[in-house]
Amino acid sequence: RLRDKVAIITGGASGIGKATAIRFAEEGARVAIWDISEENGVAVAAEVNEILAVRYAEKEASVGSWHSGEANGKAIATAPYSKFYKVNTTSLENIEAAAAAVVDDFGQIDILINNAGITRDASMKKMTSAQWQSVIDVNLTGVWNCTKAVAPYMLERAYGRIISAASVVGLYGNFGQANYVATKAGVIGLTKVWAREFGRKGVTANAIAPGFIATD
Repeated sequence: RLRDKVAIITGGASGIGKATAIRFAEEGARVAIWDISEENGVAVAAEVNEILAVRYAEKEASVGSWHSGEANGKAIATAPYSKFYKVNTTSLENIEAAAAAVVDDFGQIDILINNAGITRDASMKKMTSAQWQSVIDVNLTGVWNCTKAVAPYMLERAYGRIISAASVVGLYGNFGQANYVATKAGVIGLTKVWAREFGRKGVTANAIAPGFIATD
């Protein structure tokens, strides 16, 4: 269902991000793994490459050529299946460079999964300014940075899907997570804004709000 689509997944080296990368690969998408963890990110990209190499070979054998399109003058067939990019989502400059690199490597960006996030839990009484700011920087500013860098490529083609990870706590709150809850509520708000700004131009924006999930 996602054949020839190019997806960026932030925080793709582990947990929900890794699971999403694998699932997207199973559906035929080429995946750019964005993460700060190089060792894990390279491993996930290798796993995704193995999945896609098999799927593309099977499809080519049955229908001749499964990926014959072009993007920005670059044949998708010559692009990599998956590649890891070491990124720091708190740096807009770093993210803009990574987005440009993905377009150079893959030819296009169709999907952005804003998944990267951290927790630094503490009650309001005990939470430090550093704990507050670090979560805001990654979970909220990071989502803004990634969308800021990627959206122009989508808008240029009048096609794109922006999906951001919020949380049920962004709707209902949770003890000891003032920083995390604020970011997830913020992601929901940002998504509503982007849906209004981008939707009429062919780029949709949605957020998912998972409950508690066993992850690594």
